[in-house]
This record gives sequence, C-alpha cells and structure tokens, in this order.
Amino acid sequence: MLQALKRALSNNEDGQALVLGVIVFATLVMFVALALDVGDAYGDRARVQRAADSASLAAAQVMTTGGTTAEAISSAFTFAESNGYPDSRSDTSVAVNIPPLSGPYAGDPAYVEVIIDHEDATHFAQILSFDIWNISARAVSSGIAPFNGVMPWAVLEDVINTDGTPTVIKYDASNPTNGNFAALGFGLGSKIYENNIKYGVEGPICADSEPTCIDPTEETQTGNLMGGTRDGVNYRIDNTIPGCDEFTEVFTPDGSGGWDFLPGCNPFVGDTGSLRVLLVPVVDTFCNGKCTVTLKYFTILFLNDLGPCKGNSCEITGTFVQNVYNPSVDLGIELGLGLTTYLAE
Repeated sequence: MLQALKRALSNNEDGQALVLGVIVFATLVMFVALALDVGDAYGDRARVQRAADSASLAAAQVMTTGGTTAEAISSAFTFAESNGYPDSRSDTSVAVNIPPLSGPYAGDPAYVEVIIDHEDATHFAQILSFDIWNISARAVSSGIAPFNGVMPWAVLEDVINTDGTPTVIKYDASNPTNGNFAALGFGLGSKIYENNIKYGVEGPICADSEPTCIDPTEETQTGNLMGGTRDGVNYRIDNTIPGCDEFTEVFTPDGSGGWDFLPGCNPFVGDTGSLRVLLVPVVDTFCNGKCTVTLKYFTILFLNDLGPCKGNSCEITGTFVQNVYNPSVDLGIELGLGLTTYLAE
C-alpha cells in the first residue's frame, strides 16, 4: 500500500514537471518569435525611411532645377518605387505633398513632404495573433539650392574679428579647450568628418539666431581627426580656381568697415569658384569629451592657409568676414537644405 502511494505521488510530480516544461518552452518560443519579427520590422522601418528620404530629396532637386510641381511629384513616386515601395503595391501607400501638410514647414511651397505607409507581414509572431506591422516614414526636403560650405566645426565667439585681420584658429584633439575651434559630429567617423569639410555638411543645421530654428544644438565629435582636417582643408585650397584663391580676389571693402563679394567668387549666389569661403557655426564654450553645444549664429570665414597638422593639434589661418544671424535673409540662402527628416507620428 505504501509503495503504491509513493509511485502515484512520483508519477504526479513527473506529470507536473512535464506540463511546466511545455509551458516554459512555449513561452520561450513565443518570445523568440516576437524578437525575430520585431528585428525584421526595425530593418523594414529603416528601409522605408530611406525610401521616403530619397523620394523627397529627388523631388526637391527637380524643384531646384526649375521643374514643375507635377514633375517633382512624379519624381518622388519614381524614387519611392525604385527603392522598393511603389504606390501600386497593395501593402504600400505613398503620399507626396507640396507644400507639406504638417510640421514646421507646413504650407511652405519650397518644401516637399513624402509619407510612406507600409504593411509588413509577420512570420513567427502570427502565433501571437500579430499578423501585420504598420510601418510609416516621413521625410521633408527643401527645393532651395543648397550651399555646400557649412563646416563641421564650431569656433569660439571670442576669436572672431571681422576687420580683415587674419586669425589663426587651432584644433586640439586631446584637449579641445586648448584650441579655439572644435569638430562637430554631423555623422560618425573620421571619413564623414573629412567629407563634410570637403563638400559641406549635408542635412538640417541651424543656429539659435534664426527665428525658424527648432534645434540649434549639435554634439561634438571626439577622436583624433588630424588627417581628416588636413585632407579636407587641402581639398578646398587645391580645388579653388585661380582668381578666387586670394582674399583680395574674393572680397572688397564696402566702405563701412565690412566686405562685399567680388563677381564670380560668391558661393551664396551660385558661384562655385572659391571653395575657400566657408560658413562656420559659432559657440560660446567647448568641453572635453563628447557633449552638446548650442550654435549661436554663423560666421563667414575665408581659408588663407593650412598650418602644421601633426600629433593632436592643427592650425588653420583664416580671415573672418561677416557674422550671419539669419542666412536666408543675410545671404539669400537657407541652411538645412539637404534633407530634413521627421519621425512619423
């Protein structure tokens, strides 16, 4: 009798363990399934955003080159399709709005808004009754021609002197407070930093002095960027055409203590001859390491010469020409032209 009772209790425990094991296994399977599909959804979200970015920028470029609104809209649809998200698909819808219907540029005909909504079918997560992820991406681009001279630098306000006297601005990678200009992190990595010097920062950038600026802050870029600084500045010096490669060939006194551009060397009106003319963000202070700084306004800087760039430090000689508080008014250009992207609500 006693032995029979022991056997019954033992069998009951084995059964309970088996049931518990099945429950634990099923739970793990569900979590793994959900994790896999969530990972796929994040990848699809990035692809949908890239398609929206590409479509809005393509439409903006059509507007920049004198195309009609209809041509810009057609271009946006074409680029959305070429990136894998045609409006004709049953699981995808593409909306192109000129001007944007919402956001800070709503009603402004200089901007293109592209919204892509995509239904992404799940796989494993269907066992949890999640059949579809709804993915949405939104991008806004400007149709105003961009200026490619905004530098990924921040220069201290107290070194700016616009009287025509050349200034040596110094970069120190190991201790930024020893210098008077520092790298800004418009992208990750030294190669992006170098390209931003060569071709100008792409994407939205604005200063606190601009009435329409939503976020005038940027993060500093850490690391030894001597090679990128040297190669980027040399590219601009080497590719400036004769006739625009000296300060006196680009600027002339305006009679009131300021400077005017000479014909053919003003990049703000479309002249591409002088790559030595830069627009540099201005800040109050730096920090050691990575931190966020507020861009107060911009200043025009003419590159005169590249000094020694070795070890952790680099020197650039330049002449500050004018402080710019609102580029769209002071210079007739708009910054942040490239691509302005907003997360879908």
